[in-house]
Amino acid sequence: GQCGINVRGRRSKKLKINYRTTEETRQFAVGLLTGVKVDNLDGETDSSNDYLSLLHGEKPMITYASDFKEEAATIIKQIQALLANDVRSQDICITARTKHAYERYASALNDAGIETYNLGQDSGDSDQRPGVRMATMHRIKGLEFQYVFLAGINDGVVPEVKAISSDDPVEQRDALFNERALLHVAATRAVKGLFVSSYGVPSTLLTVH
Repeated sequence: GQCGINVRGRRSKKLKINYRTTEETRQFAVGLLTGVKVDNLDGETDSSNDYLSLLHGEKPMITYASDFKEEAATIIKQIQALLANDVRSQDICITARTKHAYERYASALNDAGIETYNLGQDSGDSDQRPGVRMATMHRIKGLEFQYVFLAGINDGVVPEVKAISSDDPVEQRDALFNERALLHVAATRAVKGLFVSSYGVPSTLLTVH
């Protein structure tokens, strides 16, 4: 949730306090944007600089792997560490750009003995049901989790090639903004901690950090 307060100076500016995520995660998410207006999923449109988070935590952990197997192994170790510290599996979400992508991570987790639960397009989510949540970035809009893993943030995947392949420069620009905003919103679903990973060539959206 958030509330609006007026900060008075030479110009009056409305500053919204964000209670959903930590300042460290907010700063990472803002870094994904360049003046893009984002639907905050509460029916409003906001600028990335309109917020200040009062919560603080660890900076998002960004890891780069050489291949999928190495990335998946890193994610598994990170999740096992969270579970060992009494974090509930249902409070963890792995999100990827596509359903096919997150299903690969779910398979790797299952092979390691970690229960997963896929958030399909039509499936509800009861936080009483155990299992690390698996979903596309679009699917977790409006949801929040204690810990979020943005997985497979690779070049050609985020931004998705076909999403920005228009020959029209205006359409291409708008599509790129939408891809940035999608990653931004996915990152801000994390309440306490954010993990970001890629394998092979990382997305250009990560190289700005």
